[in-house]
Amino acid sequence: MIDLATLFQAASEEHAAAVVPGFPVSGKADPEEQVSDNKEISGVSGVSGPSEFPEQSAEFYETQARARGRAGERARGSYVGEPETPETPEKRVPAGDYLSGSLSLKPEKKRETGKAASLPAPSVGLEPPTFDERAAFLEYECGLSRAEAEAQARAETTIIPDGKNAPAPTADGLAIWRAGLARLDYETAPCPGYRSDEWRSTLARAVAFLDQFGEQAEALGWTASRLFGVHETAGIVRVDACGALTLPVSEEVRAITDREVRFDHLTHREKPGQPQGVPWWEFGR
Repeated sequence: MIDLATLFQAASEEHAAAVVPGFPVSGKADPEEQVSDNKEISGVSGVSGPSEFPEQSAEFYETQARARGRAGERARGSYVGEPETPETPEKRVPAGDYLSGSLSLKPEKKRETGKAASLPAPSVGLEPPTFDERAAFLEYECGLSRAEAEAQARAETTIIPDGKNAPAPTADGLAIWRAGLARLDYETAPCPGYRSDEWRSTLARAVAFLDQFGEQAEALGWTASRLFGVHETAGIVRVDACGALTLPVSEEVRAITDREVRFDHLTHREKPGQPQGVPWWEFGR
């Protein structure tokens, strides 16, 4: 029978007697006499006393010195073989996360396509300038006289530029007449009674009349109804309500007075009590 205590003691003695290679350990010495003459050993290991492994000390300490030197270079950041930290790629932000599409979307679009995105179009819903604002601009910025500036501003602010989609004129005068004719379509008559070819020639004659006699007619007191009026429901079928320029006659205007419009061989003359129609551009409204 094997004694466990005896076996444990034998194993301990065998382990203690075994030679294990490794870092040398200083020999026992009196603390008062522990002065090492080997400065190389003391500088590296920090332990005084002679080495128990003299045949390995030179190579071992040289290796340790190189290792310590490399560790110091790494700490100072000068180690040549140290790999560089890779740059983190820029994270693409979804377009929906931008606070401002006009400021942030343009750089993002440039990164995606290589060219900057076009800026959105400016708003077209701005209110036009008033008469006084426009007149002042024309006078001081464009060098017009006050009278010329007011005349130009009056024409610009009174004439409706967008044709059919603008509200109907409400006052008489050359500018209003021009604006009213601009609302009409050469291909579609505004009221009953015209054939397609008759309407086109009638509208063309009315435009030519304003170019030649418009200012004179305005000065003589002609109105939109007296020049371009038609019956409010029957159109030109009710001839008694027609204005001087609304009937489809194939003649040009030659002269006007405050009561008459003379064509080549015909004359339109107002009769007392003649009913007043509505201008072409107000028919059916």
